[in-house]
Amino acid sequence: AMDGEEDRGWGCAYRAMQTACSWLNLNGYTDAGPPTIREVQARLTAMEVMDADFRPGCAQWIGSQEVAWVLGALVPGLECRMLFAQGAAVPSLVRDLHEHFEQEGTPVVVCGANLALTLLGVAWDPATGKSQ
Repeated sequence: AMDGEEDRGWGCAYRAMQTACSWLNLNGYTDAGPPTIREVQARLTAMEVMDADFRPGCAQWIGSQEVAWVLGALVPGLECRMLFAQGAAVPSLVRDLHEHFEQEGTPVVVCGANLALTLLGVAWDPATGKSQ
């Protein structure tokens, strides 16, 4: 348990967002450190964007949209974009991600299919199109 929260099975998007928040703090985008899960839940509840059962202390998933709302609220001026791809279409995003990391450098939070993670870079060879 981290932050006093046992989030096994539902907390990966919160943790991915916390990783992004920590990076944004360490790189001067914000003075605020990463929020706890309960702070994220309180913010989303105050925004009135979640269902009635969602509240601080609940064990409910959040996804890309909720991560974008909270990051946008925590870091004024931060632009969050959402891209949708699945299956064979996912590798087609690698070039865009590579360009993002070269130009912006900010983390990318990926949510989907019962998991979430934070990308801090990609390896892409423009000559071969191969990526990792």
